[in-house]
Amino acid sequence: MNSVAKLIADGLFHAGMRTLGLVDWQTFGQALNHPDKVQTSLLKQILARNGETDFGRRHQFGLIDSRETYRAAVPTAEYEQLRPLIDHQMETGQTTLTAQAPIHYARTSGTTGAAKLLPVTPDGLAALRRVQRLFAFAQFRGAHTFAGRILAIAGAAIEARTPTGVPIGSATGAVYAGMPRPIRRRYVVPPVVFTISDYDARDYLIALLGLAANDISALATANPSTLVRLQQVMRNHWDDLLRDLDSGRLNRRIDLNQEQQRTVEAVLRADPIRANALRRGIPAPEELHLRDVWPHLRSVVTWTGGSCGYALGALRPSLPSGAQVIEAGYHASECSGTVNVEPAMNRCVPALWATVFEFVEQRDWENGNRRFLSVGEVETGRSYYVFVTTHNGLYRYAMNDIVTVTGRVAATPILTFVQKGRGFTSITGEKLSESQALSAVSAAATDCGIGTPFFLLLADEAAATYRLYVETDRPAMVTKLAAAIDRGLQAANLEYAAKRDSGRLNPLVGRALQPGTGDAYRRNAILKGQRDAQFKIQHLQYQRDLDFDLTAHLINMVPR
Repeated sequence: MNSVAKLIADGLFHAGMRTLGLVDWQTFGQALNHPDKVQTSLLKQILARNGETDFGRRHQFGLIDSRETYRAAVPTAEYEQLRPLIDHQMETGQTTLTAQAPIHYARTSGTTGAAKLLPVTPDGLAALRRVQRLFAFAQFRGAHTFAGRILAIAGAAIEARTPTGVPIGSATGAVYAGMPRPIRRRYVVPPVVFTISDYDARDYLIALLGLAANDISALATANPSTLVRLQQVMRNHWDDLLRDLDSGRLNRRIDLNQEQQRTVEAVLRADPIRANALRRGIPAPEELHLRDVWPHLRSVVTWTGGSCGYALGALRPSLPSGAQVIEAGYHASECSGTVNVEPAMNRCVPALWATVFEFVEQRDWENGNRRFLSVGEVETGRSYYVFVTTHNGLYRYAMNDIVTVTGRVAATPILTFVQKGRGFTSITGEKLSESQALSAVSAAATDCGIGTPFFLLLADEAAATYRLYVETDRPAMVTKLAAAIDRGLQAANLEYAAKRDSGRLNPLVGRALQPGTGDAYRRNAILKGQRDAQFKIQHLQYQRDLDFDLTAHLINMVPR
């Protein structure tokens, strides 16, 4: 694109962004002053719309006139309690949960092994898209995300269909495909690429299309581990990627359907100049970093909380020094959670018009005290379990997520995701949390000077110990690493320290895993139903719950 054309295109983009976001932004800014008023209005709207559904009649939505009567009339629920109702509406088309017929089902992994299918109604999709518009406008105002093009990675919007033809797929994919045109034009990867079922082939194509773009200013994906993997794909296939970039053709065999083939051929261009520049700039692919490929990278939009913080630590050294990491916000297939209204400070506030929130303080919930609070009632510095009511037929739904209130914007709390509520183990009463495990491993790995691209910390109740399994090319360091983690856990968790001191908890044991184990673990999880785009490693878990055979990946002898 010549300079004049680029100036015109940039001008049109800026005009389009201002038009898209300004009205929503002003309205939302006013809502932040009165969060409970906005939430009450939303609740009344959802109940009125769905009062004549089977669920609405059963729980007498028409008689509910306040948050208190809503809580009294409708019990909290988890997915398995709602599954029969969701399935019934999906199979029959009857208004079981929502008056609006779902137009999409977001598929995500379930706690029982069977996939969860979350209905998305027209109102729900509109609310989700409004959240994304606001977030895009916030970045447009306060970050450099849109200085160039964007390499975003999402799931497939359509993976299957219900018997009546309603699409089933990724919520992120549906949003990606439906983003406003000014933003879509900046995307490097067409949505159809995410429908490739062979994720090795898909990642190769994403890497190839990314390498072809020398003006990428932003990377965006839910989990930073996806970007760590993308870097590894480039390292592993460097010569093939540059040959394909040089010729503008796929020289390796990749099975694509006709639509995928047409799309790839349309966007892939021969670019020997770019290929040669990359060859000269990165002579040793094993030392490749994302900053070498995209020196103009300004923003990385991703999750930063919970276990994602660990993957982010592995990613940061590969980024340009000035690149800003922007929190993507608290979101799930079940609900639109927060909007990052100040990307420079990562201040995420609840999407007040999209989701009705309730909170129970973490300690209260875990002790059996069900004291529910509204958005306006939560306190800074405290952690809470989250319950949501949505346009999509989830009523007082237990997310099993823990968030912390870290401040306020006007009268509305800033929410930071901490971890899943079930991210705890306890062998002898120590109640170890995943966040404590992540912190201890990260600090110990830094002190020992060892990389840990993948690890699991497993609670072995029979042996009264924790077992560290860590992928590494330095197995001689694992014993030292395990001892350092053990000390870190004692410092972070008084009960863990007390149980170790009393001998009720044995020393933490470390075992080394072969390089590539993390990829094998990921493959196993995806084959068993976990969504690739939403893949998360549960770093802390009980050994009895592990659904992956580590024995084949052990490095047998760990020098001491």
